[in-house]
Amino acid sequence: MFFLGFAQVWCGNYTNGALKSKVIEGVHAPNHFRVIGTLSNNADFAKAWKCPLGSPMNPPHKCILW
Repeated sequence: MFFLGFAQVWCGNYTNGALKSKVIEGVHAPNHFRVIGTLSNNADFAKAWKCPLGSPMNPPHKCILW
């Protein structure tokens, strides 16, 4: 439930123009990438959702900050 709640916080739709503006002018990644980037680098997510090693949501090399 934690991961679903995390992803739902960032749920949203952009028009093509709004997305382009966000990418060019924004300081943060678009919501989709904030979710995918965070969760695909989280070993607990891969374990909870049984993502095979090497799949898009469980790459063999992860970015670990802490």
